[in-house]
Amino acid sequence: MSCHICQGELSGNDTASCHLCYRDFHLAMTIQSTVVDCGQIFMDNDSLALAFVCNACVDERPSQWAPAG
Repeated sequence: MSCHICQGELSGNDTASCHLCYRDFHLAMTIQSTVVDCGQIFMDNDSLALAFVCNACVDERPSQWAPAG
């Protein structure tokens, strides 16, 4: 399986699925991770939960998302 943003191989725990398009992308899940993030973490005010959003979807809807913390 590959990241839909950078086309790099997805492996280990540093993978997330986009809250909007449902495609998989790289996202560092620990401070020690060396993976380059291909998305961001946002607060979804509707569900009061964290949402993982790929960079492509953030670029399409920049005003919809405010970075969490």
